[in-house]
Amino acid sequence: MFPNDDPWRGFPVHGVLWAARFRVESLSARAAVLGCTLAEPAVRVEHLYELLDAPRRGLRLTTTMQAAAEVAPFLWATHPMLAVEAGWVIDVGDVTLDADDTDPGRVAAGRLSPEARSTVSTLPAGGQGWQEVLYAPASGAASVTSADRKAGTRVTWDAGYFRHLWIVTLSGFASVDLALVLEPCTTRPYRLDEAIEAGTAVMLAPGETRTVWSEVESLDEDSAPSA
Repeated sequence: MFPNDDPWRGFPVHGVLWAARFRVESLSARAAVLGCTLAEPAVRVEHLYELLDAPRRGLRLTTTMQAAAEVAPFLWATHPMLAVEAGWVIDVGDVTLDADDTDPGRVAAGRLSPEARSTVSTLPAGGQGWQEVLYAPASGAASVTSADRKAGTRVTWDAGYFRHLWIVTLSGFASVDLALVLEPCTTRPYRLDEAIEAGTAVMLAPGETRTVWSEVESLDEDSAPSA
């Protein structure tokens, strides 16, 4: 998502990159490069998608962005929305968790107590009609697994650039019955005007190039492709 999440200064939900038309620049059996040039903000974006090397199973995304003019302020977020089931457990490591003051979901807004942290670490039943947004300092890795540890997904990322992690649980929200988004981002909160006020928004100088990466890896015991 770039340069925003919620609508901001005329930019739509999830920003302009979300719905931009990409061109396939190159393609092979294990990798693809997709490119796009945005007029506003004036940025050239290339996504390199690569399959992870065996025995790992998943995808690595390396993104290169180059600014034709100054881009400030903005946020940049990955958006891996993961299929989950009730009772699955989220692991973000030994970091603090804060609930968003607009979308706290099952807990009160602000810093989570150990009891509240236990609540949000377990995926709820679907169809409950709410969104829960939590924030954590980016450790570089987060995962969600089934209670029996036989299924799950790990997300890893460039924590030097994505300094925040959004943990978004959807239960019957916006037509999504149940899903989890482990969302590395440059910025918090997801409302960019508030992030600017908080001093967490980022920028690109004219001509600046930035390359970042993230990975999504299956932890399923039975996810190896069949013959």
